[in-house]
Amino acid sequence: MFKEKSAERIPFKEYIIEYADKQIETAFMNMQSVKDDFDEEAVHDFRVSVKRMRVLMWFLSLFDEQIVADESIANERSFFKLLSPIRDRQVQMQRLNDTAHELSISIPALQKYMVKRLQKAKRRFQVHKHDFMPQMHFEMVKVPLSHILSDEMLLREAESQAGLLLEKARLEMPHFISDDDVMHESRKDFKKVVYLMEMLKVRKLRINSKEFTLKEFKNLQEALGDAHDYVVGRKMVRKFMFKKDKYGQKYHRLAEWIDRKRILEIDRFKDQFNFVVHPENKVHVVFV
Repeated sequence: MFKEKSAERIPFKEYIIEYADKQIETAFMNMQSVKDDFDEEAVHDFRVSVKRMRVLMWFLSLFDEQIVADESIANERSFFKLLSPIRDRQVQMQRLNDTAHELSISIPALQKYMVKRLQKAKRRFQVHKHDFMPQMHFEMVKVPLSHILSDEMLLREAESQAGLLLEKARLEMPHFISDDDVMHESRKDFKKVVYLMEMLKVRKLRINSKEFTLKEFKNLQEALGDAHDYVVGRKMVRKFMFKKDKYGQKYHRLAEWIDRKRILEIDRFKDQFNFVVHPENKVHVVFV
């Protein structure tokens, strides 16, 4: 299969250069939009671009020991962290409202608490937003690419890293329900594989004997993303109950329902992933 790809002379280096150029430009434009008028779509797009560049620099660091992935995009990462509480609270406000609607309960005190937390995060952003200037630049990608001798080297390393990331998730999967941090790390590992596929313009991957399109694999990863959102939501409800001394039955119901949905999403992920990998067999990945 790989020889077929080589014969077609797929220009993986060119794909990476094009991909990096797009992420750097998107991050720069959206950083300015967020600073100027706090556009919510720009917040999302900026965060995604930084995540993609972080994975790209991690991947290139495998070929160039001079690269320290997070240091190469330190300013963007710091700006990203400044935005994270805002984005998290916006997502959680919507999810908590949806869940309360499902349970037919009214949660005005919790909604007010969430609005205040969001406003606090936005005020902090306004104070510090001009502390950060764009740092990412094109040369930081071009130089390490010069150390990569062939497209075969790129593809083989990407497949190898994808296999290691998914094998780690396979081993940790039994602990997803009992350990939120373990589940969250596996979620990030799946996201890394998505970004590896995107940067190399890979549209399918084979995990052992099962083939996934990029869209299908994203859907698998998103089950863990939804589970993580419910973890954050459950923590926020419990923090509210403790801080505001709100221990009414409806808030217990809300927290329990959120936790039930977290478990359902983890089970949905396990059902799909277990179908692909046997608990006793290592993961093997091929990009097709």
